[in-house]
Amino acid sequence: MEFIVKYLFIIILTHLGVKFYKWANRKCSGINAGIIAAVATLAMDFSGGLITGIGGRDVVAFVSEALIVFGVVVGVHVLRELLLYTSELVRSRGRISPCTYKNLPQREEAFVVAVDGLADVFCSASEGAVLSAANPDASGPVGLAWQRKLQENRAIVSSQLNAMAELMKSWLTQDECLDKRNRIKLARIAFEAREQGIEAKDIHIYKTENGHLVVNARVYGRWGGGIPMKRYVSAVEKALEMKFRLYKDARSIVPMEETEVTLYEQNKFYVLPGIAAKKMSGSPVSGDNYLMFERDCGKYHLCLSDGMGSGAVAAKESELVVELLEKFIEAGFKRETAVKMLNSAMVLSGEAERFSTLDYCEIDLYTGVVSMIKIGASASFLVRDGDVTVINWGSLPAGVDVDQKFESTDITLASGDFLVMVTDGVLEYLQVKEPIKKFTEILQTVDTENAGAYASDILDKVLVYNGGCARDDMTVIVLGIWEK
Repeated sequence: MEFIVKYLFIIILTHLGVKFYKWANRKCSGINAGIIAAVATLAMDFSGGLITGIGGRDVVAFVSEALIVFGVVVGVHVLRELLLYTSELVRSRGRISPCTYKNLPQREEAFVVAVDGLADVFCSASEGAVLSAANPDASGPVGLAWQRKLQENRAIVSSQLNAMAELMKSWLTQDECLDKRNRIKLARIAFEAREQGIEAKDIHIYKTENGHLVVNARVYGRWGGGIPMKRYVSAVEKALEMKFRLYKDARSIVPMEETEVTLYEQNKFYVLPGIAAKKMSGSPVSGDNYLMFERDCGKYHLCLSDGMGSGAVAAKESELVVELLEKFIEAGFKRETAVKMLNSAMVLSGEAERFSTLDYCEIDLYTGVVSMIKIGASASFLVRDGDVTVINWGSLPAGVDVDQKFESTDITLASGDFLVMVTDGVLEYLQVKEPIKKFTEILQTVDTENAGAYASDILDKVLVYNGGCARDDMTVIVLGIWEK
């Protein structure tokens, strides 16, 4: 009878201790519960020993009993959590939900913005066509030229619509769901999250087209808010034995209400950019524009454009190029398709002076492979351990020829490499016979691992050859790639 009373008191003390621990820390893992139960056991044993007397063997017995209770509590806790969630997975075997993580709504929004940008260009082209049609000499040479232009515009619009159809088809192709073959891992994720005081529901594991894992779930704090989101990330990492990262703009705190959270397999590299720019002397604004952005899929993008001429008009055109390309990429168009759509949109604008260069690169942060496309852009440079590789090929600016072919190249970067991209104002006014060779020598004299200082040092040394005067808009962008 005394044993029943003893263990009843131990259970009560353990229950109260766990409740207090949860109140203070918003979580209580199985190990913590086991420690509380072991302490409660020791407290009861020593309390009884004070009445009956405590010998050396009694202390050993008390400690042994506490260790046994600790092991039993932890084992029961782990087994209970795994059995509960495994049974839930068995019940839901026939109703695994489709891919729902957040890239699709983001793509839809970007797609709408991209189409709006195309619509603006189409409208300007339509206005030009109306003016040509109103020309009384429309049946003469001007009319024939207008007819040819109309046919060209129809072909462009057709190609744009085909690209949009391909994009919408790709939206219907979901990433591969791995739930059925990873039920134990799903149960492990739920268990590890509960150990952190977080409830995770509707957990799904997906594999992207590039072979990387994505974990999507609805989570909330089991005992209120205030739990750092990094605890949930740690739980998933422990369950799957690999590193993960949150999607951009994710919450830093697990809320009290259910919230959808997506984790992406951690990429191997990260990029640190540096920019140095100087507008042409006497110009109110630079005609160069650039955009850098990283997507949740692990791709880092850089778009650099130099509008023809200088001032506000050049700035407006280069800004249109980089922003429209960004929306195409975010909407889900492949880079080659996005560049072709951008070029045809510029051709469709119908303004002969509406030309801009495009220097575009996409870096895969999982592999370090950079894919580059140049349209009328200046040479780029890869700096590795003091050696410089020139990346250069000729092409017309965007908007000149709807049928022009775009060359691209893939280069594998290593940790510590620097990719240097410049607009033509940097190279064309070096006042030397071989500007690319001279620029290479300048790069070899820079001694820093800070991308910002690297870009500034390059621009300062280039300005020395120009007598400190910028005869054109000048932009230097340095991307340093590093292994995590």
